[in-house]
Amino acid sequence: MIVKEEKISCVPLCPVHLIGMGLADLKLVWPFSKDVGTIEVSRCREPGCIYTYSRTDGYFRFYAGGSIKSEEGLLSLCPEHRRPLYMSEYDSQCKTITWGCPEAGCVKSEKRRMGHPQKKVERSRRHHYVPEFYLKSFGIKEDSANKGRLWRFERGASVPIAVPPRRAAVEIDYNTVALPSGERTDVFEKFLSTVETGVNSILPNAICTEGRVLNHVEREKLAFFIVISMLRVPESRNRINKLRADIAEMSMHTAARVPGRFESLMEEVEARTGKKPGATPQQVREFILGRKYRIKVPSIVSLDMMFREAKELWPVIFHMQWNVLTTDSDDLFFTSDNPVVYVNPHAGGFWGGALLDVGVELTFPISPRRCLVATHDALLRQKAAACSTPQEVGHLISSTPVKMNYDTASNVIVREINRRTVRRATRWVFSSTNNVGLQRFMEKHFHVRVEGDNGGKQS
Repeated sequence: MIVKEEKISCVPLCPVHLIGMGLADLKLVWPFSKDVGTIEVSRCREPGCIYTYSRTDGYFRFYAGGSIKSEEGLLSLCPEHRRPLYMSEYDSQCKTITWGCPEAGCVKSEKRRMGHPQKKVERSRRHHYVPEFYLKSFGIKEDSANKGRLWRFERGASVPIAVPPRRAAVEIDYNTVALPSGERTDVFEKFLSTVETGVNSILPNAICTEGRVLNHVEREKLAFFIVISMLRVPESRNRINKLRADIAEMSMHTAARVPGRFESLMEEVEARTGKKPGATPQQVREFILGRKYRIKVPSIVSLDMMFREAKELWPVIFHMQWNVLTTDSDDLFFTSDNPVVYVNPHAGGFWGGALLDVGVELTFPISPRRCLVATHDALLRQKAAACSTPQEVGHLISSTPVKMNYDTASNVIVREINRRTVRRATRWVFSSTNNVGLQRFMEKHFHVRVEGDNGGKQS
């Protein structure tokens, strides 16, 4: 998949020549995965000038074969959108520069004299595993002290609490990785921010307000966002980490049981380093077989796997049949810390089937009133099964028009979707309401004992 940022609607000035920069596509190799992607940037038109501006990194000097490193002296963020500001105007008489936010519709700006030092911007550390802009759609609508907050239900807790979206589904350094040099970077968090920017107008505007069929590019962006939302959460990343730890442990125990294996390995280490190991082979063997250790998997492992799986899975979501369900009753949709759920209602077991099962149903709550349901086209699957080569299958799928419809959901369907959301939630459920019906629903399906009585439905 080719990764692209949102179109840059602003015209940044070059910090050296103070002239408007031109749009350009910049090819990059993403860290660790070595996948090639493309981002849209602004570059200075002056021959030999290497200054470049990006919505995610601000100003930087880019060399062929080099990496992106923000120019700290030119980096400051919009206090509302956390986007790098750009030079929008230069007053040659007053020697002042106007800095603006690249976010569409943002009117915040500030003026600085030439040479005025910028505040040093630290790398971001508060990382949402469920996007903040998405959680805001489930904010409390009623005029009260809690307006804009979320009702957060915790599995096993007695009562829900109202929290602001910025404090929900967030962890410190959740997407931070350590480079071989020892430096810690938030490059993955920046990439996720770019993915979110691509859909933060599609969900509330195109789907919830306009209720229209998405065009090809919008559908591509949303399909990729749904897959990332499915893979970025703790439940998914912990599963990957556990798998890697189990494989590492199995390899160590296998080596420990092979006679002479550790002896030869430690001899190789001593020959290569010139240093004698601090433990004997038998001590190492006893340490491993006695399980006197704890395997800690670096965060890069699950983050790298997240992007690798996303590349494979987003076309699956893209070609499924999309049906946006709307509820007009008192029964509303809610979301969780694991918002994308897929289950085959005809399959047994807790997991309910794999994503490619022909009968699988994927649900993704978009707002309290809207939920996306994606299913496979059974007829298309039958035609694909009759194809004799992978090339024929690919041509069939690419030539089949994708489908997207809008429909009304009955109370029975809303409750079934909510049951699936609750069942797959890891720890938190987020809702715009906290009535007695929802409280009873949570008590029954989320193993939460809720006190109080505010009236309402759901069962």
